[in-house]
Amino acid sequence: TISLGTGPIGTFFTKHTFPRIPVSFEEAYDWTEFYKSGSFTLPATLELGQTYSVRAKLETADGKQETDTDWGVITIREVAPPPPPKADIRNLDFVATKGTYDIGDRVPFTCNYEYKGKTQPGQLVLSLGTGVYPTFSAVVNYSPMAVDFEKTMDWTTRSISGTFLLTTQLRAGQMYNTRAKLQTLEDPTQEIDTDWGVLTIKEEAPPAEYTLATSVYPIGGGRVTGGGIYRAGTYAACEAIPYPDYEFDYWGRDASGTARYISVYMDRDKEIRAVFKKKVVPGFTLTVLMSPTAAAGWVRREPDKPSYTYGEIVKLTATSASGYRFSYWTLNGEWAGYSSTLNLMITTDLEVIAYYTKV
Repeated sequence: TISLGTGPIGTFFTKHTFPRIPVSFEEAYDWTEFYKSGSFTLPATLELGQTYSVRAKLETADGKQETDTDWGVITIREVAPPPPPKADIRNLDFVATKGTYDIGDRVPFTCNYEYKGKTQPGQLVLSLGTGVYPTFSAVVNYSPMAVDFEKTMDWTTRSISGTFLLTTQLRAGQMYNTRAKLQTLEDPTQEIDTDWGVLTIKEEAPPAEYTLATSVYPIGGGRVTGGGIYRAGTYAACEAIPYPDYEFDYWGRDASGTARYISVYMDRDKEIRAVFKKKVVPGFTLTVLMSPTAAAGWVRREPDKPSYTYGEIVKLTATSASGYRFSYWTLNGEWAGYSSTLNLMITTDLEVIAYYTKV
């Protein structure tokens, strides 16, 4: 019985045992040397590159046996695999996710292809460009993306996925094509595919504009500057200008405060109202006395008020009591006339004395 096995000298691990080979023992009365030759076929179950020992066990029908091992006698030759075919790429299908994008967006893509050839590094080079099929004018060329090609003896489908960035080199409102070039680096080959009209960069929306309306109260009290149309996010400089006899009071509607100058932030249509009020002019007093006695007569004033504004005209008329006649006027201690009527312009506090004499 012949067996093949592994292990160092002294250790035998059986890997394969062949069918028994018949042996005929001839009768002998003393030790006699015999010889047996033949061959055995190495089975396919043996491991390439492995060294095997051969063990033989010779035994008789009545149970006598002897075992011998030939150590490390057989090595199974390693069979060199066939070389891979020349590298080649076909059926490249690059697809970017179609749509309208903003500058700065990342666009997903997939890239399917078939490859055969050895294991080697490669790269995927993407470009964005303009033009109508079949004309392609590159606008952006991206840095190559590393690709690892695995060894395959026949055409095998592979896939790459990722994203690319839309850069500021692209123009708003423009449609772009995407082009992919897949290439090996050691056993050179390449394939190119273009995805036509797949990307559109959004148009930049024109900046919003808002209207600032102005009004005043009361009408004729003053006016407001700064009304008009403004771009969103800007400020309108406004001023409340009072007319004579008025002064600015406060802002209303979409403004507040009492400062004449304000800045209005334009984030929507707005209206501001300037409220004015009449000026408060200090009043002047007009004191009228009779001399030598209050019983000598009386004085009528037109208009008759407790106080007067600056520049106001007042008419005084002196009337004599019985037994008296009007003599003259004094104004703040100064002679002012003989006529029984006196017209005054109020510019300060005044004291008027009507003098009478007995008749």
